[in-house]
Amino acid sequence: MGHNETREVTCPSCYGSGKKEGNYDKAIAKYSAAFRQGKNKGIALMKRAACYAKKGDKDQAKDDYTSAINEGGLSKNDIANA
Repeated sequence: MGHNETREVTCPSCYGSGKKEGNYDKAIAKYSAAFRQGKNKGIALMKRAACYAKKGDKDQAKDDYTSAINEGGLSKNDIANA
């Protein structure tokens, strides 16, 4: 699967509730918007990283995980549940 292709999935960790069905790109856009708005930046980065990882974009996932940790404000539980 190419870098820009979309894979349809059910993504519980990307949507939080697990009740929505969609694609990783939509979830990534959601968490990117939350990050830009300053809403729980660390959590948004962790969840976006999980979506990138599931999408197969390991480099972007690593960057987001690293940024989330450096951003601060994450509890041990937040990191454990990533």
